[in-house]
Amino acid sequence: MGRAGQSAPAGSEQPRGQPKNRGQFRSRRLPVPPTTKREPAAGSRRARKQAWKQRLRTPLSQQSFSDYPVNAEAAALDQAWRLLCAAAEIRGVSTEVVPVAELDGATGRFLPEQRVVKIAALGNAGAEVATLAHEMGHVHDPWWATVGESHIQAQRLARDLERFPFLRGRSEMVAQQVALEFCRSHGIDAEAWSEVYLLDWSASTWWGRRDIERRATRAWASLRADLATVSRSG
Repeated sequence: MGRAGQSAPAGSEQPRGQPKNRGQFRSRRLPVPPTTKREPAAGSRRARKQAWKQRLRTPLSQQSFSDYPVNAEAAALDQAWRLLCAAAEIRGVSTEVVPVAELDGATGRFLPEQRVVKIAALGNAGAEVATLAHEMGHVHDPWWATVGESHIQAQRLARDLERFPFLRGRSEMVAQQVALEFCRSHGIDAEAWSEVYLLDWSASTWWGRRDIERRATRAWASLRADLATVSRSG
């Protein structure tokens, strides 16, 4: 009904809560031009990280380690390999070089329940030495050092690594820092490789830096003591 009892024209009444001229002044959205990503500068941290991620996506059997960024003389690499193998024997750990296919895409693996370190035959001495140093970081990591001969505890810790990514990230960063310190002390240039590897795992471990530093310091001190023992006996 309109004013003074007059009926309103049909269709003039608006539903309650609905504004008049709905959509009349709706603004048009202008098309947004696609953004072009700039390629990272050669040799920059971003470029190295992209190269490492691309390497991780590629199956190990299809990778070429001829350009692996670990630079050292052949004699230094051979001596470093012998030292690490002898240091592993002190801890009762054997070292094996196995085909790439046996490790399911990994370059190396420490099996605490079997007390063995397996290194993939990469065809590059620098890559194999750096990988063995990384696995020795796992051997001397205080988190794994408590296992000893207990197979049940080793299986439990391995299961925890699979269930909780942050534990795996901490373990990998500890081992890589030990490998980096070993390479530095033996004149092996593995800075670029180690930096990208640490960046790749740092996303899931940003809140555990103190624990990582403490474990890495203890692991490197333990490995360095074993290396000194090998040098004195040899």
